[in-house]
Amino acid sequence: MSEPTVNSDLLLCENQFYTKTNEVKSLLITKKAQKEAITASKDGLKTQRIASSVLSRAKEFLDKTKDTPIETQT
Repeated sequence: MSEPTVNSDLLLCENQFYTKTNEVKSLLITKKAQKEAITASKDGLKTQRIASSVLSRAKEFLDKTKDTPIETQT
């Protein structure tokens, strides 16, 4: 039996990816994380699509909001 790839064990938890080995990968990792999501195994196809979609949407959101001042409550 072949060793499972990290991609097939990827879970999306709020804004971080937790792998089977509990290694935390930030959502802000761009090219490498996208490549890993795209090359996920067939067993992880649903996770692959979710991860790929979330990464691109998160980047778009951050790009739109990076110049927006943060409102604070006093």
